[in-house]
Amino acid sequence: NGAPCTLRRMVDGDAVEVAVTAHLRRFDPKEMGAGAATQDQVMAIMSPTPLVAADWPGDAPAGFVGDWQCPQKGDELSHPDGIGIAVKVTPIRMAGTLVRIEMLLEG
Repeated sequence: NGAPCTLRRMVDGDAVEVAVTAHLRRFDPKEMGAGAATQDQVMAIMSPTPLVAADWPGDAPAGFVGDWQCPQKGDELSHPDGIGIAVKVTPIRMAGTLVRIEMLLEG
């Protein structure tokens, strides 16, 4: 039930893109409380498999701390309804292996 999307990160002034499939979920107003997501935000849930297969986004810059291959705050996801900017990314791991990525998008 996923939608074709493009994940994009700017690296040294160049857009580095990878095609992914993401389940896009809009929030129901009943789910929202103080500090919760808003109606204009979308949750994108995707597998890390296409990122790993494409070696996206390439080598990490010197001194980078974290998981370079996992989407980061500020990365863009082009989806059928537009372009969203990642405001929160939650990597899901099992036994230390990245198995799922949840991105909260605005825009």
